[in-house]
Amino acid sequence: MRVTYANCYCLDGKYIILTDKSFLPDEYKRKWKVSDDEVKILVTDKKFYYEGTTTRKPFLAQIYYDRSTFSGQTSATSFVIEPGDIQIHITDWYEEGNVSGTLINKDYNTCVIERRNLVNRIFRTIRLKGQTSEAEGTYSFGSAFEDFEKGELAFFEKYAKYPDVVRVMLSRYLEVKELNKDWWMLNIYVFLT
Repeated sequence: MRVTYANCYCLDGKYIILTDKSFLPDEYKRKWKVSDDEVKILVTDKKFYYEGTTTRKPFLAQIYYDRSTFSGQTSATSFVIEPGDIQIHITDWYEEGNVSGTLINKDYNTCVIERRNLVNRIFRTIRLKGQTSEAEGTYSFGSAFEDFEKGELAFFEKYAKYPDVVRVMLSRYLEVKELNKDWWMLNIYVFLT
């Protein structure tokens, strides 16, 4: 596995952190093990390069960069560790980067990252400007979120054979569904009473 990352214009001379993100929030022992296995990589000439061998089946990973703010580390992007030459390109720290070079990462980029970035752009526009117009016309937050959800579900179905790739995303998906169900039930209760 080789990971190449370009366009780190603001991180020259600083370290990014590569870490496993295939554990669920309540898996404390696994979380502690992951923090011991984090890899710090120096960014030089707006790039970093990492090469290694893994004996695991494909799994979800994330890149963080060190920040001196109160919030600590901030995620830059997620991708799938699998055999092959993985490329990551980030142009804007507000969005996840494009990942490519391997089959699962290409699908992850198309089905999940691009759609999540669209939802985040629309949400930021609504929050900052109070509107949802995009260059190609109006795209509502609801329709963008539905498109994102369809992409996630297609990705889950295709890569269910790799639980360490889909389990965290699937857990979040089910959590959101449960929250939405509770919200609708509360509204029905309020309406009926």
